[in-house]
Amino acid sequence: MNYRIEQRIHTLAENCIQESATAGYAFTIEDVTFSQWPAGGPNPWEHQYWLASADVEAADYITAWRMLRTKLIRLVPRIAVVSQCYIEFQGQPILIKRDDQDVAFIHWIGEEERGGLPFMMRERKALDLLLQKKELPEEFFYYWNDATNCDGYASKLLLMLSAVETLVTTPVENGHPRKDYDKMELILGSDVKKALWGEAGMSRDALRHRLVHGEYFGAKDGAEDYVEIVHRRLIQYLNKVIFNEKLIEEETAYPQRHPSGGRVQARAFIRALNGAPVNLVNVLPEAKADIDNLINYETLVFDDYQLTY
Repeated sequence: MNYRIEQRIHTLAENCIQESATAGYAFTIEDVTFSQWPAGGPNPWEHQYWLASADVEAADYITAWRMLRTKLIRLVPRIAVVSQCYIEFQGQPILIKRDDQDVAFIHWIGEEERGGLPFMMRERKALDLLLQKKELPEEFFYYWNDATNCDGYASKLLLMLSAVETLVTTPVENGHPRKDYDKMELILGSDVKKALWGEAGMSRDALRHRLVHGEYFGAKDGAEDYVEIVHRRLIQYLNKVIFNEKLIEEETAYPQRHPSGGRVQARAFIRALNGAPVNLVNVLPEAKADIDNLINYETLVFDDYQLTY
């Protein structure tokens, strides 16, 4: 079966390529067409988006989705290198339309602003103690602040782990620092320490070692959210060991909260009404308002289609 897939891409790169005089600003590479958003719009760089589209032959829509995703995982990081600016697709919406049906699948993803967190007298007391106590080096705060202010998972995690290392690194007589892994276990727990740093003489398979030495995340690394785990363990350590009382909330929802990067999402099968075009740029404005009450599209029962589409 043939599927038409449209994936939005968020980027600061401006697509200035016209491979065809009639197709607007667009180029095709490895069977994926990257065009301006919306294609053929009067102001080609009004929006910070591209549209990646492809026609894919696949057994079902999930397989087609994976095929495009595999290509974009290869292409988008290379575009980031040569464009020298921000580009991201995995947190962006996608529409998949099977040629022989009037039904389309949409995975809608929208930005969600995170609310603020209260800074009250407990937090003020914790701040006073952090200014008075010498157990935490200045470098810890620099790393932790950088980690809190970034929103990429790999970069955030590595910065957090560097912050932890500042807490357990001690000088020795010959001037070469060493790590106090007993203290690391006190902070993170033996399970997290082992997963991220490994054990004596057996660190090559540990996640931190692999990330630092050029081995990116693999399929086996998706089971745990180590950003959240390390964050919560560190806060618990501060409360228990540094403050000797619970001054920082340990159950905060969405810790490491950031002004960007928050997402809401929904998945649905839709059918056009009154001849409305079935494409991402037309469906998204309605889905943003209310995906269950579209005007030009009918939302269908998901279970009726997901196994056969």
